[in-house]
Amino acid sequence: MSIEKYKRKKRFEIIDRRRQVAHLLLTTDLTEQEIAKKLGISRSTMDLDCRTIREKWQAEIIKDMDEKTREQLAKIDTIEHEAWKQWEKVNKRIKTTTKRATKEDGTSIKVGVERSVEPLLPDSKYLDIIHKCIETKCKIFGIKPPDVLDIGPNMADAIERIYERRKQRLQDDSKNEESEDT
Repeated sequence: MSIEKYKRKKRFEIIDRRRQVAHLLLTTDLTEQEIAKKLGISRSTMDLDCRTIREKWQAEIIKDMDEKTREQLAKIDTIEHEAWKQWEKVNKRIKTTTKRATKEDGTSIKVGVERSVEPLLPDSKYLDIIHKCIETKCKIFGIKPPDVLDIGPNMADAIERIYERRKQRLQDDSKNEESEDT
């Protein structure tokens, strides 16, 4: 028998023995010493097998936890992304006004379209969802989540500035669209 075949056979024997040890540990009330005696192995071999089995179980648990964590984070990211999209969608209103003129014969004709953007006050239900997503991510990573959003006078001023910038940007976008249409 070649050395490679001998090593492979020995490796399979060890794997098989460790399966037996794991099975007996999980399904019986036998102590490690009793299992070693039953399988005809030394106490040091039993200790090594038990240590190896525990390390593999821990590695599998960590791998499973990492995978579950990634899955949960992906779900939370999707929820947060959708909440941001809805918040953006709900918190702006584009008002379109058609300008008309009357001909001498009394018929009305379209002479232009005017678009204006009216930002609305924030819809807090979407911000609550976003905050909950951030809080959950922080818990998963083991860091302190931010405190509940406190909309005090400084926050109200900040929101007002954000809305003014957004209103200006949307108006600029509307003007750009109008110039592209003509």
